Amino acid sequence: MLVLALDVGTSSTRAECFDESGRALPEARARVAYEAAVTADGGVELDTERLLGWVGQAIDGCLTRLGPRRRDVDAVGASVFWHSLLGLGADGTPLTAVMTWADTRSVADADELRTRLDPHAVHTRTGAPIHSTFYPARLRWLRRARPAVFGRAAHWCGFAEYLALRLTGRLSVSVSMASGTGLLDQATQDWDRELLALCGITVDRLPPICDAPANGLTSPFAGRWPELARAPWYPGWGDGACSNLGSDCADPSRLALNVGTSSALRMVARDAGRAAGRRGAGAPPSEASGSAERAAGRRGAGAPPSEASGAAERAAARPGAGAPPSEASNMKNAPAATPPGLWRYRVDAARSIVGGATSEGGNVVSWCRRALAMPANDAALELALEAVPPDGHGLTALPFLAGERSPGWRADARGALAGISLGTEGIAVLRAFMEAVAYRLGMVYDRLAPLAADGHRVIASGGALHRSRIWASIMADVLGVPLTLCGDPEASIRGAALLALEALGAPPPPPLPAGATIVPDPGRHGIYRAARERQRRLYDNVVGPPLS
Repeated sequence: MLVLALDVGTSSTRAECFDESGRALPEARARVAYEAAVTADGGVELDTERLLGWVGQAIDGCLTRLGPRRRDVDAVGASVFWHSLLGLGADGTPLTAVMTWADTRSVADADELRTRLDPHAVHTRTGAPIHSTFYPARLRWLRRARPAVFGRAAHWCGFAEYLALRLTGRLSVSVSMASGTGLLDQATQDWDRELLALCGITVDRLPPICDAPANGLTSPFAGRWPELARAPWYPGWGDGACSNLGSDCADPSRLALNVGTSSALRMVARDAGRAAGRRGAGAPPSEASGSAERAAGRRGAGAPPSEASGAAERAAARPGAGAPPSEASNMKNAPAATPPGLWRYRVDAARSIVGGATSEGGNVVSWCRRALAMPANDAALELALEAVPPDGHGLTALPFLAGERSPGWRADARGALAGISLGTEGIAVLRAFMEAVAYRLGMVYDRLAPLAADGHRVIASGGALHRSRIWASIMADVLGVPLTLCGDPEASIRGAALLALEALGAPPPPPLPAGATIVPDPGRHGIYRAARERQRRLYDNVVGPPLS
């Protein structure tokens, strides 16, 4: 048994094959890199059709490298970046580019929504604050700024759903992806009608919520990948959920710290008393946005995709199917109310994922390297960073180059640097920003740790930390807890593979071998606590009060 896993991010798409034990086949992987377009008014977008093409290129590369074994692929699972939004016409044609999580053009609309709604009630109900990252503010911005497009759009969805529509002919959304929109009522796991009304849309303009796979590929994809034509294609899961599972952080005993383009700290918990088989969880929608689906068929889809095979369908109907028995005994129930500053999304119908995500991470380092002409050689840069003592630069940084998400949710925040002198060097600025990112994650950890199991571990993944031992050490010293590097730096794609295997009924895979553990230094931890307080004062003076 093999599964093809995808990891569709804002800067690259990966495709890789895994066997039934969750082991990656190193000879069968491909990556396609790209960049989002950034506009002066805060837009951060990806061209919809080009992104579809890049995903196709990654699949092509993976299958080519897999060779004759591509006939053994039994299912496809995808990790896709949360919070994307695009509009589709009645025929399924994209009317907009893909708005990414970093797009801040709807800041004013989020501010206006806060005056019309009870922000605490919305946060409690949906797990998401009122913020430019989420659909309520974005849809109101689109209605205000692009009324013609808003009126023509028959459907609003994320890129994961558009990808599935083009490949399989079915428009639906997983519980996981729906939970990242800010429009999902967590109690009912259905669209929140009050928020839809404020957005100016009806429920039929959003995809039906369904976790069951689709079988069958549309033309020309069935001809392009005949070996995948009858494999079940699972609806995309949120990248954060996949990252946790892929780093073996599937319960409150292990928190997942991920630093990629952005950064996050998250915890998975099983819901108490969640009934199996939520509405539509295990079966395809009977009439899922039929106009777009029929249009996908007219564009060469051929016959509509048949329902998923019985085994896969029955497995999908079991929330959390395949979870290790030992996991249940270590589970805390998901919190009834999401702590201020954090969010609560879903892995699936039975499991919540609680945490905080910042808009800053590797993107801040990339900006510094480009703007400050830092050494291109990673090893040389590490040596230069090591020569700067912890908080030994006299600088205080706010790393909000893409606005703020957790924990203050000030999308209008921008980067700032205090303490510059004639003697300040570029490497000191870079270290100050790296420490500043860690301080924000320290604030997330302070809110999340009380929900975690006693004696919990923090597992770190993401290329940014695996490439920079200095930054990983900074993170451990700021948090004040040991940091264990994940055995696989790209945890999201492994998580997508594990979720697909779980749905197919495969036994739980063996855990990854642990990477190096970085033990915090008490002296440096004390230095960084004082620096965090200095950053808090700068935040209060420059940004203002947090919104969550």
